[in-house]
Amino acid sequence: MRYKGIWIGIIIVLTVTIFNVLNYWNIKQVFRTLKEEKLYIAEKNNQKTDAIKAEAIYGYVAGYLNSTNPSLMTQEIPDFVYLTVEYAREFKINPYQCLTICQIEDGFDLHKVGSHGEQGPAQLMPDTWKIYYKSLGYRPSDFYKWQCNYRVAMAHFSELLKQNHDHVEMAIGEYNGGGGWSNIESSRIYVQRFKLANRGISKLREAKKDFDGTF
Repeated sequence: MRYKGIWIGIIIVLTVTIFNVLNYWNIKQVFRTLKEEKLYIAEKNNQKTDAIKAEAIYGYVAGYLNSTNPSLMTQEIPDFVYLTVEYAREFKINPYQCLTICQIEDGFDLHKVGSHGEQGPAQLMPDTWKIYYKSLGYRPSDFYKWQCNYRVAMAHFSELLKQNHDHVEMAIGEYNGGGGWSNIESSRIYVQRFKLANRGISKLREAKKDFDGTF
């Protein structure tokens, strides 16, 4: 009997401990659930916002294609425009700059293959693909899918912007001609073409309102 009080104390301590552990676990689960719900809602809101922005950009792309080469207005173009916005958000770059690259590379021909094996709307080089594709979860054969090589191209452009401290012209020059682009006449012309094309895009109401370097 003299140990009865001790056992009662132990039982009480264990009961309180178990209660606290379970209570802590429940609270942790509640916070985890709330966090997941918050992330889910945020992602849905982002997707909704992306769809609105993509629709605004689509008007520009559709107008351009109709005025230059209506045959390029395929059923894939809306997907291309939405992915432009999605990739721009993912890599924190301006979607109109992405579009400008595609405009001067191949006029939005999503399936164009260049003379050196460049693929897709941004004419991504095979060697550049090899640098990024694994980290982005792709297989080697995905290079031939424009959705995949376009994403890698935008990841590459984003990295060039970081390396050049967000100096767009320097990044564009390297995108075209590599580190020594300033000594390559074709790359200097490429940069000028980009500046001219992007100047027209930046005058659009949607661009100044939503994407003036703040996307």
